[in-house]
Amino acid sequence: MLSRVADSLYWMSRYLERAGHTASVLSLQLQVALDQSPAAAMAGWLRLLTSLRVELPGEAMTDTNAALRLVGFDQNSPASIVSCVAAARFNARQVREQISGEMWEQINRLYIWISNEDLDTLATRNPQELFDRVQTTAHLFQGLSDSTMSRGQGWHFMQLGRAIERACNVSSLLAAHFAWLDQAPTATPTAEDYTEWAGLLRGSAAYEAYCKLNSAELRPERIVEFLLLNPDFPHSIRFSLQVINDTLQALEREAAGVRLRHRSASGSGPQIGEARKIVGRSLASLSFSDLHEIMQKGLTSVVLDVRKSCEDVHFAVSRQYISYPIDFSVLTPTSPTSASVPH
Repeated sequence: MLSRVADSLYWMSRYLERAGHTASVLSLQLQVALDQSPAAAMAGWLRLLTSLRVELPGEAMTDTNAALRLVGFDQNSPASIVSCVAAARFNARQVREQISGEMWEQINRLYIWISNEDLDTLATRNPQELFDRVQTTAHLFQGLSDSTMSRGQGWHFMQLGRAIERACNVSSLLAAHFAWLDQAPTATPTAEDYTEWAGLLRGSAAYEAYCKLNSAELRPERIVEFLLLNPDFPHSIRFSLQVINDTLQALEREAAGVRLRHRSASGSGPQIGEARKIVGRSLASLSFSDLHEIMQKGLTSVVLDVRKSCEDVHFAVSRQYISYPIDFSVLTPTSPTSASVPH
C-alpha cells in the first residue's frame, strides 16, 4: 500500500474518533452542568479542556460559552469538532477508492450538513444537534468499516488510528478527573463528585457496562480499574493497547509476505518493529498489574506513560510505514545476475 494512502486512512480514522469523543464529553458536560453550581460547572469545563489539551485565552477562562464554541464550533481551532470532521472528510476524499461507498456517504453527509449550518446560531440555540449527529456518524462509520471492508492493510491502518486515538483520549480523561487520587485517595466524595463520575463513564460510553460489572455504586477506584485495566471493554485503555498490538502484528505479517514474494522463500518471518515493542511493553505492564500496584506507582504517572507510549507508537509507525525510504530491493525481483549486487 502506498504510504500516502496509509497515512490518509490512519488520520481519517483518528480525526473521526476524536470528533466523536469530543462530541460525547461536551454533550455530557452540558447536561451535568445543569445540576451543578456555577463554580462546580466551571471546574468541570476546565477539566474537560485539560483532558482535550486545549487552553482558553486568558480573558475567557471563566466563560463557559467560549469553551463550548472553542472545542465545538470554532472552524479556526484545530481541536474543535467541526475542524476534526473537516479533516476526516478531507482524508477520506484522498482515499475515496479505498473505502466503501456507504462509508463515504456517512462522512460526506455530515460534512455537508455542517457546511450548510450557521454555526454561531447552532452553538447558541441547539448545540446538542451537532453532538448527536457527530456521535451517530462516528458509530455508523465504524460499523460500516467493519462490515463493508476487507481485512487488508487499509482496514488495519484505520483500526490502528482509532485505537491510538481512543487510548490517548481515555488516558487524558483519567488524568484530568482522578489526579487527586494520588494525593487524597480517602477523600469523602460529594454529590457533585458522583454526578461528575457518572458523566465520565457516559462520556466514555462505559456507564452501562460498568454498572453491569460493578452495580450502580460509583467508586473512583473501580472506575479507574474498569477504564484502565478491563481487557474486554472496547473503550478501556488495556483493550485499545491490545488492538494496537494485534494490528501492528497483522501489518508486520503482511509486510513480511511482500518481502518473501519479492525475494526468496527462505527469508525470515515477520520481524517485531519498533512500534510493537513500545506498545508491547506498555500492554504487558498493564496486563500484569492490579489496581493496588497502579495506585502505588501513581495513577497520573501511569496514564501519562500510556499516552506517551501511544505518541511514541504513532511516530514509530510513521517512520516504519509512512515516511520510510524506498527499498528498491523489495520492488525489484532478484535474478541470477543481480543477486550478488549489495543493496
